[in-house]
Amino acid sequence: MTKKASPELPGDDDPVWQYYFVYWAGDSRDNPRGVVRRCTDDAILAEDCFFGRDGGWHPTPVIALHEIGRSDEDVEPTTAENAWAKIARWRSG
Repeated sequence: MTKKASPELPGDDDPVWQYYFVYWAGDSRDNPRGVVRRCTDDAILAEDCFFGRDGGWHPTPVIALHEIGRSDEDVEPTTAENAWAKIARWRSG
């Protein structure tokens, strides 16, 4: 797990984080292109971010754009466990 991005946000394992896999056209469902996550606190959007190659989380509009049909990427909800397992595989090689 990573450390908190900022003091205002919950830790990575807090249930207010919802994780998603991102797929581009032609990607197989067993090999997502990326991982994004959304933090909501009391049903208010606090942050959307993607996991970068540098190992950090960075702001992104991918989830919001997908919700309004303005994204070429396919965004599919996943569990925190699946998201972190995929990140661990990327880190290992």
